[in-house]
Order: sequence, then C-alpha cells, then structure tokens
Amino acid sequence: YILIKTTGHLPIAGVYSLAPLIILLWYKMLTKYSHVNMLIFTLLYSIGCVYELRIMYIVSFVLILGFLELHFQNLAQGAKEGLTTKKQS
Repeated sequence: YILIKTTGHLPIAGVYSLAPLIILLWYKMLTKYSHVNMLIFTLLYSIGCVYELRIMYIVSFVLILGFLELHFQNLAQGAKEGLTTKKQS
C-alpha cells in the first residue's frame, strides 16, 4: 500500500521492491560466484528492465558504483599486501 501511494504506479512499485534483491544477488555474484546466483540475478534484472526501465537506470548506476567500490578495495588490498611482502624481504 505504501509503495503504491508513494510512487503512484504499480510497475515502479514492483521494480522498487525488486531493487534490494537485485543488489543483494549482484553482491553475492561478485563475492562468491555461482551459476545459480548469476541466473537469479539475470532473471530479476531482466524482469526489472521489462517492467520499468527508468528505475532500472538508477539501479544500474548503484550497481556500477558498488562495482567500482569493490574494485578499488581489491586494488588497495593488493597494494597493501605488496608493500608488506616487500618490507619482509
């Protein structure tokens, strides 16, 4: 009820309710890859695109920002590990 009143359209409310699942499955897919996670993520993402593409632009932007954050964390962690191995040798 609250989603329908705040958004005004049922497809927007549907994609709005799918967004947390999409983001969670995307994060699981990147951290612990499995074919099941990838399949469910792809299906939910496709359903979101079919129902409301405008909201999926926002979700895609959030996914890209999250990917960049994970990528730079991995780069920083790799650089830190590289520095500690150089100090030990």
